[in-house]
Amino acid sequence: MTSPREGALGRAGADLFAKISAEIASGAVPGGGYLPTIRAIAAKHLVGTKTVWRTLKAMEAQGLIAAKPRRGFRVLAKANDPERGCPIAYIGERDEAASLWDAFQRPLVGCLQDAAAERGWSLLAVKPGGLTAGELVERLRAVRAFGAIIDSTRPETVETVKSAGIPCVLVDTWIDGAGLDAVVQNGYLGGLLAAKHLLGLGCRRIAWFGMSGDDFHPLDRLGGALAGLAAANPSVSPELRFAPRGGDLEAEARRMLSGAKRPEAVIALWQGYTFAVKRAADGLGLKLGRDLELVGWCAEEMYDGFYRQSLGSGPLPATVTWSLETMAATAVSRLAERREAPGLPPLWLKIPVQLRPATDAGAEAVSSAARGESKRGARR
Repeated sequence: MTSPREGALGRAGADLFAKISAEIASGAVPGGGYLPTIRAIAAKHLVGTKTVWRTLKAMEAQGLIAAKPRRGFRVLAKANDPERGCPIAYIGERDEAASLWDAFQRPLVGCLQDAAAERGWSLLAVKPGGLTAGELVERLRAVRAFGAIIDSTRPETVETVKSAGIPCVLVDTWIDGAGLDAVVQNGYLGGLLAAKHLLGLGCRRIAWFGMSGDDFHPLDRLGGALAGLAAANPSVSPELRFAPRGGDLEAEARRMLSGAKRPEAVIALWQGYTFAVKRAADGLGLKLGRDLELVGWCAEEMYDGFYRQSLGSGPLPATVTWSLETMAATAVSRLAERREAPGLPPLWLKIPVQLRPATDAGAEAVSSAARGESKRGARR
């Protein structure tokens, strides 16, 4: 907190600014709470009400408090100082299968912790499951969170945190009407790269296998794929297969791949959908790269572990990848900007993606072993 010069408020005002700031910094008045009335402050510190008013308006100008009609002055989350140990809260809740979501969430939280640590800040992961809206806010106030990075598809969670006066940034999600910054993958470019890749392989019967609904991820990724197909070859009419989250994706993928007119290639730009197509293809005796081309989706940090293991044996498909580290650093950076300037307009920040070519899992394993042996030999 930056105290104003004595000349701006006078000695009494400057002293009062320092005292109230110290009370807030100590947690005596938590974020979201209200300061005593102007008359009560004047009586406690033996100063005039005009001095109190000028001091509170100076604190409001610094974004520490905000005047609320008929309520008084409310302490904002910016008053919680990260330099004094107040953390960023990471709030993650999704409808995906627990194993898939946990495999994504763990490395994301790790990258967010690293990005926060680069600034000397801490990060606390909060799972809202089982908490009411009021309990969630109370938990954030209890730890004096100065900001929140939210990965949730539930508007009520986002609105609850936002209404508590805590600066928020959405990550890996976007909610229409929330009025918040969102850090997401460049799904449009991912769809475009997938379409161009498959057309370059000579594929013409191309299927889209993805989520349904008007969520921004399906619209963004499908929009890029359709644009890529239409621009390169307007005669290509993709088969669109939409399967809801939580349904039997493998059964739907099997139906898509059965029959004489099955697609030559599939674009599946979610991990769960990629896995379903691969398992369905394996069950039908279709080999990737020979009988079927597939473009999947995965964070770079998950590719060699969870993604590779979940796809099982055989070749790995071409995959659109992106960096959790870049996403985390961008989210923390934007939260820092928003904390200092709450009035900034919300932005949609897209993380770069790239297309990782298909690989033969067996050949790559041999190559990796050879590289490891070469390194060991060099150390001998």
